[in-house]
Amino acid sequence: MKGMIIATGVAIVAVAITGYVFLNSNGKITSPTQATMNAQAAVMVPFTQIVQGARSTVDVRTNYLISSTSQLDRLWTMIDAKGKPPVVDFASATVIAAFAGDEPSSGYNISIEKVEDAAMRTVTIALEQPTAGCAGKKATTTPYILAEVPKTSLPFTHRYVATTTACR
Repeated sequence: MKGMIIATGVAIVAVAITGYVFLNSNGKITSPTQATMNAQAAVMVPFTQIVQGARSTVDVRTNYLISSTSQLDRLWTMIDAKGKPPVVDFASATVIAAFAGDEPSSGYNISIEKVEDAAMRTVTIALEQPTAGCAGKKATTTPYILAEVPKTSLPFTHRYVATTTACR
């Protein structure tokens, strides 16, 4: 008898919770995937390119997040940019540095296509290479780009997109 009372109580609570959820969702039942996707709609984040070039001392494909003036000063010595690094307000901004690594000839480039916020801040990085058969200068290049983005508490991730360019 006691077990039956407990089972009945559990059933009543389950029906009450289901009814509450249904009534408070305006009669719409969404799968967890739909709800997660709706909650994670990406928002475009503005960014400002600081500098881009073909020569750096970074010979591997890598990315850095720069969050202080001293870090930016150290990074500035790793690239072929002229002059002093720009002044960045690190209280409200972060600098993204993306490096393509060693490339066998001219015609290679790296750029930031877009920055989006959802569950994470995703930086889409385009790695551009010359079309097969292009005769670029046979000199190793190490393309890089630096961009300023608004500061966030979201974790960062990146996505590479490969592109090709016509012979120049």
